[in-house]
Amino acid sequence: MENFGWNIFEVVATLCEQFIIFYFICSFLEHDFKTPKGKTVYVFGAVVGAILVTFINCFALYDWWLSGIYVLYWFVFSLLFLYGKPFSKLLAAVLSDVVSICSSNIVTGILSIALNSPPAQLYSTHGMYRVIGMLMCQTLNLFLYNLILKFVNKTIFEMKKKEWILIISVFFISTLSFAVIQIALNESRLSEATSLMLLLSEIGLIALNIICLYIMVSLNKSNRMTEELKLREQQQKYDIQYEIGRAHV
Repeated sequence: MENFGWNIFEVVATLCEQFIIFYFICSFLEHDFKTPKGKTVYVFGAVVGAILVTFINCFALYDWWLSGIYVLYWFVFSLLFLYGKPFSKLLAAVLSDVVSICSSNIVTGILSIALNSPPAQLYSTHGMYRVIGMLMCQTLNLFLYNLILKFVNKTIFEMKKKEWILIISVFFISTLSFAVIQIALNESRLSEATSLMLLLSEIGLIALNIICLYIMVSLNKSNRMTEELKLREQQQKYDIQYEIGRAHV
């Protein structure tokens, strides 16, 4: 009976997670939630996603390669049911997965240090701390998704190639660094102080990426406003010259 109740909780938690993820993906792609069709697409995507995750969890424990399956599903769903360019949809799917992984690792690290327990044990334990971890993880997911949505809008897709290269480079290097730190955190022989420093490093990497994205978006907006201002000034000069020319005719 206890296992049955826990399985129900796992399903509900997975469903909530998918609703949060699809909220981000749909908002990122400017999906209309107000229409009946928009609501149906949103709910359908989250429910199917929860079924997919639950089905996979029945046959395999979580591993890094499973992220590829989830990203593929979110991307294909976006292609079929959501508006936007393919690159925007791929970016939404990848960001969803990266945020989800980062939140899970950070929360696991915090609980591992607080409880002085290996991360693997936290994943396999059924109890209050697992429930707290899931709630913390989804809360952090929602916070990071909303933070990204505040920074990202149509401007980001109008960036120049050099700006995109910089963003992707920072993101790629940070992801590799995050993975290395996470491998080190999974070592049970680390002291509590070392684990805390590594965890703070992970949080710093996430903050660095968010700040970098914010700066690039802000600079792009500023440059576009400067260019528009120059065009207006040139147009005003042309209009003045035209009026002067007409006056001398």
